[in-house]
Amino acid sequence: MSRFLDMRIADNSGTVGFPGTPVPTTAATAAVVGQIGLQTQGVVGKVGLGGLIVNLQAVVGISPSITPGTVVLRVARATTIAGPFTTIHTANHLVSPVLTLPSLVSVQASDVSAPSAAELVYQLLVHTEGILTLINSPVRSGPESFYGIAMDGDSPPA
Repeated sequence: MSRFLDMRIADNSGTVGFPGTPVPTTAATAAVVGQIGLQTQGVVGKVGLGGLIVNLQAVVGISPSITPGTVVLRVARATTIAGPFTTIHTANHLVSPVLTLPSLVSVQASDVSAPSAAELVYQLLVHTEGILTLINSPVRSGPESFYGIAMDGDSPPA
């Protein structure tokens, strides 16, 4: 039986059209869409054996670009807000100039190998690959939301 530890939501934009900024064109300049801190109470992840289980979900609205390329959503983890952050999941979404309407890009990730910490900090970052300039980059058109829940899979039944 699992025990609930914590849940957080970073809701960057609940409306279409916001923030309205171009998606950065390199991983080094990736934009932080959301950041959450989950109170994990020192429970450690044990891949396939219970322990800490963190489930993360996100959605980012993207308007098409005039140049084909890839939008990359990256989920990263750290044990402090200052980092360093380790990428735990990456999702790619192809964008095409043929599309004229914004699309919702979603990602779901699980973190079952997290280290023991009182709090784990997760970030959702976005950037493009294959698009060289911001003027040709897709636009973050909203909505944008990042959600995480932490559970202890080793808890004995009550």
